[in-house]
Amino acid sequence: MKHRVNVSKLVVLAVVLFLTCISNSMLMAAPPGTGWRVVWSDEFNGSSVDTNRWKMKDGEDWQAPTWIYPENCTVSGGHLRIKQTWRSSPGPHGELYTGGWLESKKTWNKGYFEARTRLQWHRDEFWPAFWMWAGHGTDEFDIMEWQQYWGKGINQTHFFDDHNGRSDGVTNTPINEWHTFGVLWTDNEVTFYIDGVKQYSSANPASARADWLPIILSTSPNKHMLPARSGSYPDFMCDWVRVWQGGNPYGGGGSAAPIGSTIALKANGNGKYLCADQYLDAVNWPVAANRNGIGAWEKFTVVDAGGGMVAFKSVGNGKYLCADKGLGDKLAANRTAIGAWEKFTWVQQSDGTVAIKANSNGKYLSSDKYLNATNWPVAANRAAVGAWEKFSSQQQ
Repeated sequence: MKHRVNVSKLVVLAVVLFLTCISNSMLMAAPPGTGWRVVWSDEFNGSSVDTNRWKMKDGEDWQAPTWIYPENCTVSGGHLRIKQTWRSSPGPHGELYTGGWLESKKTWNKGYFEARTRLQWHRDEFWPAFWMWAGHGTDEFDIMEWQQYWGKGINQTHFFDDHNGRSDGVTNTPINEWHTFGVLWTDNEVTFYIDGVKQYSSANPASARADWLPIILSTSPNKHMLPARSGSYPDFMCDWVRVWQGGNPYGGGGSAAPIGSTIALKANGNGKYLCADQYLDAVNWPVAANRNGIGAWEKFTVVDAGGGMVAFKSVGNGKYLCADKGLGDKLAANRTAIGAWEKFTWVQQSDGTVAIKANSNGKYLSSDKYLNATNWPVAANRAAVGAWEKFSSQQQ
């Protein structure tokens, strides 16, 4: 007997498998880099909110006339559901609307934080958010915020300086579809992601270094554009929330430099700051690890040099750092333009420090005591990374 293959069915099957792979990759979006481990999560597979993980707010919403009720947060079908409702007459607290607020009992300082969320259907008059904040005096990460009064789209925002400063981006990702939203938070980076794809980085990540923040999932009617008190309101839904720590977001190499930022570099070898020191050589301004504090000569602006490499411009004299072969591969702030000797690779280390490899000879920068025990000049003269080849980057 001959078997005939139904080509159209095979094509349909192939398309289904392809779309399934895409869907799974979006669903399983994970941190950039390597070595991460999940240290906390909620998959919402139970029948009620896990009160060991979460506390449910019961109180007035700053978006009056709304009251936040714990019973508005429920778990069913593998999802967290936070409902929002209207009242035909004022409720027990005088409210006309209700919302829900779930806040993690645990707080974190740095890591990768991600959730898979959606609003049940598209409505502009509501304010669902996946965010991190510990109250006034701390920074705020709005990892996913649907706030249509100030602009259309999903906002991802880093508020700093007690909300006097902000760095944000907006995406047209549909709010009524399942998507993953994440934030990478390190000493030198606050970067937002959607479905595992980088969206933008904060201009002031250093502001959040000392904060310990909880995760918050919340929704309520938007006080700036209150919905009609009729019909059904959409639930804010969450499939899962996960926290990763202990990883290297840069996979052990490549450029993860804070391009566009002004930084100071502290040598791991002696704990001193790198300085483009005019007093050591008024012509070449050699760089040495010899300062206890940070002034203009200890500041450098990180510039994109192309090809995954960076250049460093001294704030002290406006010149680029050069691994200068004519000076024995010592680092000096003595160039007005970027060439091969002024390019470097920023190599993030697993302990949070950075190593810097010179493009000119492929060697790592070292704060080298043996070249001068007093000033520890920096030179591109090491083939491997040890204590003297590590630096702490501090944004200014």
